[in-house]
Amino acid sequence: MKKGSKLIQEHLFEQLRGGIYTPGDKLPSVEVFFSTYAVGRSTIREAFSMLKAMGWLKRATMKFLSPCCT
Repeated sequence: MKKGSKLIQEHLFEQLRGGIYTPGDKLPSVEVFFSTYAVGRSTIREAFSMLKAMGWLKRATMKFLSPCCT
C-alpha cells in the first residue's frame, strides 16, 4: 500500500500534466489541500517536496508554490 504523500503526489502530478494548474498559477494553500485530502500538513508538504524534486513545482515566493514549465 502506498503512503498518503505518494498518492497525493501522483494525483497532483496528473493535475499538473492535465493543465489544471499551469505555469505561473498560484497553487492553493497547504490548508486547502490538507482539508481536501483529509491528511496532515506534513503529508501535503512531503507530496509538494516530491513534485519540487521532480521539477514540476517551484517556490514562486516565500508564500506560495507555482507549477514549473516542464
